[in-house]
Amino acid sequence: MLTDSGPSSAEAIAASETELVIEARNTCDAFGGQLRRAAQDMAVLNGTSPDDEALRHLKANWRNPERPSQAAMADAVLKQVQAIPWLANSRVILEQLGYTDTDITRLLSDKRRAEATNALDGLLRGGATGDRQGGTRPSGGQPGEGGGTGEGGARGAVAEDPPAGAGDTA
Repeated sequence: MLTDSGPSSAEAIAASETELVIEARNTCDAFGGQLRRAAQDMAVLNGTSPDDEALRHLKANWRNPERPSQAAMADAVLKQVQAIPWLANSRVILEQLGYTDTDITRLLSDKRRAEATNALDGLLRGGATGDRQGGTRPSGGQPGEGGGTGEGGARGAVAEDPPAGAGDTA
């Protein structure tokens, strides 16, 4: 059926989209409970104890039906962290930014690895004053790379900035 009316106004489009978002949220809430119960039942059938703590914390993780842009999500999270600084140390912030559980686990693992490397570097720099026999850091700064046998001195104690004129040619 053809109509002679013009295109929908921005307000009409926004109103219909709002109704769809509300319906999507309600559907997620309704389906989420059922999916949670189904997952718990499957876990019990596979040998997990019905009293297992992990089963109590299961939940369906739905995407935001409003589908805000990544820039808008990042801006909202930044404002929240500025208002409540300890949120920066929470997994929830990473979830709000749209990262999956697998991505969050990998990101936090990388963060812990970098923190451990930095702590080790600090110990090596602090303990290498005059003692060139101290431990070494493998080349490239990555665990498991390079020799790291102590040959050639403590590479972890090398200054980060070259001396003035070190790269100049005369």
